[in-house]
Amino acid sequence: MGFWLFLILVILILAGGWFYRRLLDIEQDIRREMAEEQVAAAERGEVAAAEEASEIRSQEPPEEADVEQRIQDIVSAEPGLLQTDLYDRFAELPRRKLQQLLRSMEGDGRLRREKEKGSYRLYPSG
Repeated sequence: MGFWLFLILVILILAGGWFYRRLLDIEQDIRREMAEEQVAAAERGEVAAAEEASEIRSQEPPEEADVEQRIQDIVSAEPGLLQTDLYDRFAELPRRKLQQLLRSMEGDGRLRREKEKGSYRLYPSG
């Protein structure tokens, strides 16, 4: 029994290593294709589009304090805004990060959230 368990464990470890290596190869292929697309776009005279695509990929996420201030400004201007509507306005942020920020702001008393169906209505604190 012990031998077979050991054998299965070894096989799983080897398979995991193979899958990890395969994922790295796929990532390299994708990066190579993206670089080739940029070169091809530049050759066709679409330099501006290629630079814009590079800029979008290289943009760093905005500072958390800036995002919180923008959220407060938006919620103050539009009380009762649905949280799901806010996701489109902050497309540069992952949805989970925005959800964490909103929960944190609610916990700190900087805004109020009221559950409505599959989302929350956002209101300024007050």
